[in-house]
Amino acid sequence: MNKRLKNILATIWKEEKRGYNILIGGIFMILPLFVIALGFLMKKLENLIELNKKPARWDENWKELFIEGIDFVIIFIVFFSIPLFMIFLSGFFTTILSRGKIFSLFFFRGQVISVVMTILLLISLFLFP
Repeated sequence: MNKRLKNILATIWKEEKRGYNILIGGIFMILPLFVIALGFLMKKLENLIELNKKPARWDENWKELFIEGIDFVIIFIVFFSIPLFMIFLSGFFTTILSRGKIFSLFFFRGQVISVVMTILLLISLFLFP
């Protein structure tokens, strides 16, 4: 191996938070591929809805696939943010405010919110556009 390459690799392994940095960098490298794949899926679903016999192709406009993937991610986040927030809020009610007392009003509220929001999450999964 080249001496310069050895120095570069040695510098990387000497960093204090190298695992964290590599993990975050890896996620950022995989995320665009995931978004492009979602854009391809949206294009394919669009063709199916329009009864278009022409299949979606990977060698089409990559920018368009990326934009459709971003649109899908935004719709997904908006659509599921309220039920997921309420499910986390129910966990807050059941653990923090009830202080471990099962017959507490906060514990009951948390359980009711958890059940209702889980049902709402399942309904929103079923009705997801």
